[in-house]
This record gives sequence, structure tokens and C-alpha cells, in this order.
Amino acid sequence: MRCPACGVTAAAVDQTFCADCGSALPAERDALAVPVVPAVAVVDGEAVDALSTDTPWVDAATPADVPRGAVPPLAVPVVPADAADAVVAVVDGQAAAQGAAALGAEVVAALPSVGDVPAPAPVVRTMILEQQAVPMHVDPRGPLRLTPALIASVATAAVVVLGLVLPFARIEVSGDAFDDLALGVNDISSNLLVALLLATGLSVVGAALASTSRAWGRGQCLGASAILAGLLGLVAGGGVLVVDEQVVRWRTTPGTFQVVTTYGAGFVVVLVAVVGALVTTALALPGLRAEPTESHTILAATAGVIGGVGSCAMAAGPLLPGPGGDLLDNMTSTDWPPAALWARLAFVLIVLAVGLVGSLVGRRWSWGALAAVAAVTAWLNTTALGGFGDQPFGVALGSVAIDPADPYTPHVLTSGGVGAVVVAVTLGTLSAFSRQRETHG
Repeated sequence: MRCPACGVTAAAVDQTFCADCGSALPAERDALAVPVVPAVAVVDGEAVDALSTDTPWVDAATPADVPRGAVPPLAVPVVPADAADAVVAVVDGQAAAQGAAALGAEVVAALPSVGDVPAPAPVVRTMILEQQAVPMHVDPRGPLRLTPALIASVATAAVVVLGLVLPFARIEVSGDAFDDLALGVNDISSNLLVALLLATGLSVVGAALASTSRAWGRGQCLGASAILAGLLGLVAGGGVLVVDEQVVRWRTTPGTFQVVTTYGAGFVVVLVAVVGALVTTALALPGLRAEPTESHTILAATAGVIGGVGSCAMAAGPLLPGPGGDLLDNMTSTDWPPAALWARLAFVLIVLAVGLVGSLVGRRWSWGALAAVAAVTAWLNTTALGGFGDQPFGVALGSVAIDPADPYTPHVLTSGGVGAVVVAVTLGTLSAFSRQRETHG
């Protein structure tokens, strides 16, 4: 291969730049296919100048006359023999020199011609790719999306807040005494008010996490929305209970009284919020089917057993009657209105169902559901034990046969069940997220 700028022959076939002038050299295939046109060529024993424009051209062989794989000869012009500053060139193995004085009377006869340059052998590189199974984890989590469950949870939260500020009921007394009592949710029970806000917040946050394809969020939305529906039922039933207590108080007071009770807009809004919480719960269910099955570890199995036993104890505690009571008092009682009794039973069933499912399934979403139930019931049980706030009802409004000396203290079985569920959530969460770290590497 020759340099197109200075004419120096390259030392190697695969050389990229000229070692003499530094000009870029053509590729191997270009150099073989298109020979460099010499400045001086030899045709019929005479030197010709290829740069002259006055010289007629000699026809070269046509491509059809050239054997396959050979380099066709060049069509070169004929120039006068007295061309002065000629450069030695080689065509078909013959060297020609013109201007011997300028070249020092040296004729380079041993230069390889273009036709003598052998074609490079094709280089075949065989690459063997070894396939190796590499565990890869594709994180399905994405940005926050507007899902039906998120919309329903936010709408339900707005309805719950509206129900908390509107008047729940009104009691008007006339006759020997006059009284006008307006009741709100906070007047029914202060710890129920906080439990409502807690469950509502957990539902919205869970729905937001679920919209980003997080398994824990799906379960949290499911458990919080279900327990929120039960809490709203307790607020409605507890409100009816408080109103009936006021009516009984006035009717047992000496004198003549007329008592008129009216349930306000807050009572209606609370019932509407129950429907919204149930709808949110239903919308959180379809996403659980897409969650992959996880292998159970000893820690997760232990947490499941503790949580299942604790859920049963937490649900059974409120059904056990106090001193002088009976189990049938859970169905009918002279001291409790039917609305409060049915609300209690509904709450117990929700706690039992979500607690058992959350404990025994043993996946990230199930621990999220159980965590929501544990947070709400732990708050109710703790405030009832400590007597914090105004009328601090325990889980499911406590026992039906309330001890007059200690009306709000929950049953010991309820407290033990709540504690066991909290322990189960802690162990299950540690097991689930330790497996997640192993999967993500």
C-alpha cells in the first residue's frame, strides 16, 4: 500500500497512517480495489506524466477482460519524454525514471507493484458466548398514579372529615327543665375520633403506595379501609348509645320532661363514609392477585402463628361479658341499643377476618393489612386501659356487661391479643423486608 500524498510504501498492510508524512492511508480493501495513480508511468517503454492534460489517454482493459480477482490496469496518458520533475513509478513490475538529475540518477527497480501486493486472507473470528443464568430482579415500582382505589380513599377521607365537623345528634328537653344538647363525634368518644383519623390516613397512604405497585401499600389500603368501615359503624352505634343514655337519664329524673332527639347531618355523612370505606376495600382486592408467592421462612411462620392466635383473642375479648353478664347479651340487651350491638359484631368480624388473613398468608401485602389493624386496635386498647380522653371505648366498644366501677377497662384477653398482633406484625415485617433485600441484592 502506497501513501496517496508522498508515495512512500507502507511498512505493513494494516498500517493506518504514513510513517513519512503522517497522512491517513486508505483501508486495505480500498487500496486493493483502487490502485494509486502514479505521477509517471511506463507505457510501451516510454515514461508518461499522468498530471498532463495535453496527453491523449491509452485505453485500458475493460472490466470484462480482467480475470476474476485480478486488479485491472490503469488508463494512463502519454507524455513527452523530456518531462522534467518526474517521479519514479512502477506499473506491472517495471520501474521508470524521469528527471535523473533531480533523483540523483537512481532508479528504484525493486519497488513492489500494486499487482504484487497479496490480498489479505479473510480473518474469521469465532466468538463463543457462554450463557449463564444470572438472577435478575426487575423492580416493578413506578411513580405515583391515579388509581380507582386512591380516588376512592381520598374521597372517603373527605367525607370522614366532613362527618367529624358536622353535628351528629341533637337532644332538646322541655317541661320542668329545659336543655338543648348538640353532640358531635368528639362528644361520643375522643379516642374513637383519633382512631378514625388514624385509619383514614393509613388508607390514603396505603392507596398511594399501592398506586406505585408496592405490595405493602396494597395490604395497608385493604386493612385500613376495612377497619375504617368498622370504626365508622362503631361511631354510628356508639352515638346512638350515647343518645339513648341521655334520654334514659332525663326520663329517670323526677319531674315531667319532654325529650326530642334528632340525628343531624353528621350521622348521615358517617353512614355514607361507611359505604366509601367498603368500596375502597373492594377496589384494593384485585391488585393482590398480581403479587408473587413468597417462600415462608421460620420467622414468618412464627409470626403467622402468633398473629393468628392474637387475632382470635383480640376478637373474642369484647364478646366475653363482664360481671353478671351473659354471652347472649352480645345479641340482645336492655342496656344496649340494637345499632350499637350490630356495630360491635361487625367490627369484631372485620378484626378477625383481616387478622387471620394478614397472619396466615405471610406476604408483604398481608403484613401491611395486619399492621393497619394492629395500629388502630392498639390505640383503642391503650387509651381504654389508661382512661385517656372522654369516654375512651376499647376495641368494639368494650364488653357488653360493663362493670360500673370500671366501665372502660378492656378484657385481659383483648389486651393480650392486641399485644400478640403487634409482635406478629413486627416479626412478619422483618421477615418480609429481609427477603426483599436478598432479592434486590
